[in-house]
Amino acid sequence: MIEYLVILAAGKGTRLKASTSKPLVKINDKSLIEYVIGNAKEFVDRIYIVAGNHNKDELREHLGDGYEYCLQKEQLGTAHAFKCALNSIKSDSGNVMLLYADTPLINKETIKNIADVHLVQKNDITFLTAETNTWFPYASVLRDERGNLIKIDETYDSSKLKTKEYAIGAYVFGLRYAKKYSENLHLYGRKEFYIDQVINEAIKNGDKVGAYKIKDDTQIRGINTPEDLEFARRLLGKAD
Repeated sequence: MIEYLVILAAGKGTRLKASTSKPLVKINDKSLIEYVIGNAKEFVDRIYIVAGNHNKDELREHLGDGYEYCLQKEQLGTAHAFKCALNSIKSDSGNVMLLYADTPLINKETIKNIADVHLVQKNDITFLTAETNTWFPYASVLRDERGNLIKIDETYDSSKLKTKEYAIGAYVFGLRYAKKYSENLHLYGRKEFYIDQVINEAIKNGDKVGAYKIKDDTQIRGINTPEDLEFARRLLGKAD
């Protein structure tokens, strides 16, 4: 069991042209964030939801009072949003899972497995990757000839590779490591801060970073475009 789950839910969903913020866009009468919560809730004790100024009230109204709500006043990247939730968690022990509200296609089995891998291997950080022959506009996972992790690279051109490995939006952190790296975000010298930077810093520092790899194209997509939304509608409609 993972003690804490943080769901990043401050997305506006501009490209979806929706009348609500992105986490509340519906597929088959259920919001994106409800799918994510439903897939993860039995593997965690407490759930923290990070909202923005634009959607904090509608998220609470939609989901109710069974969650801890955290406000990201400025949208300064995913790592900054994660830090907003970590500031509300008083403990420094245990583990925290991180998911995005727009990833309803990462299924329950995968979430259980990444949690199990993290706990069994006693990793400091574990993140989800997907191996595929299809190109996606996502960050690539780079490894050495022995298969050891080198880094996550958003600029790497994987289009010519037959087999590609991408970092997907699911992570488990030892809480102590999550807080250590979130407190040092200012050292990265950027205006916005992203989770991939945290992972790369941990790899560079020699922390025990593991990757749980799946080979399922259907779980790779986040919901960013109308085409993604239609794909998810077809897939989740079959699941229902």
